[in-house]
Amino acid sequence: TVREVFEKSSNVGVSKLVDEHFGHQPQRYMDYIESVGLDQPLGFQLKGEGLPYFKRPSDKNWYGTTLPWMSIGYELKITPLQTLSFYNAVANGGDLVKPIIVQQISRGNSIERKFKSETLKKNIASNKTVKQLQELLQGVVDQGTAGNIATETYAIAGKTGTAQKLENGRYTQKYYTSFVGYFPADQPKYSAIVVIDSPKGFNAYGGDVCAPVF
Repeated sequence: TVREVFEKSSNVGVSKLVDEHFGHQPQRYMDYIESVGLDQPLGFQLKGEGLPYFKRPSDKNWYGTTLPWMSIGYELKITPLQTLSFYNAVANGGDLVKPIIVQQISRGNSIERKFKSETLKKNIASNKTVKQLQELLQGVVDQGTAGNIATETYAIAGKTGTAQKLENGRYTQKYYTSFVGYFPADQPKYSAIVVIDSPKGFNAYGGDVCAPVF
């Protein structure tokens, strides 16, 4: 099922679903990416923010395999903070909010400037879709690839990630692993993303390496 594909992090399942629904109209897939704002930098309070990179179907380097590869995180670039902001939007009910790291600037006892959070995109998806995403993300921890961090104390929602590293034009047996999520899942208060570069050991997967850190 689609739920099992998501919870078990099946690359084959995700790629087949994306090819089935968007294969003949790849621009529709990109329209969704753009409507959420994932193709644009966050523009938050830090110089030198990494810029996202997404191919377009009109590009010369767009191939028949590009869409299924993109669906599992290859042939594109996105920063960890962008990923976290997207998950925050799912957690808060659908609004993509620009992260802030400075709340105010003070000199002595006087406040010179205050900063407020800014909503970049309202309603990234319908309420029904956001609710389904919340359930799927909780399922990853309850019975999926991050089951090792399930706890009776509070519910956790999130997603594991494992990607082969590209070196000198070839994919290697080295990995970027990640876990991104929020908790308590029913009333989100905290969120985080953990990314570990080239973890050592046999189980070099996001669920084994990053989820316990989270």
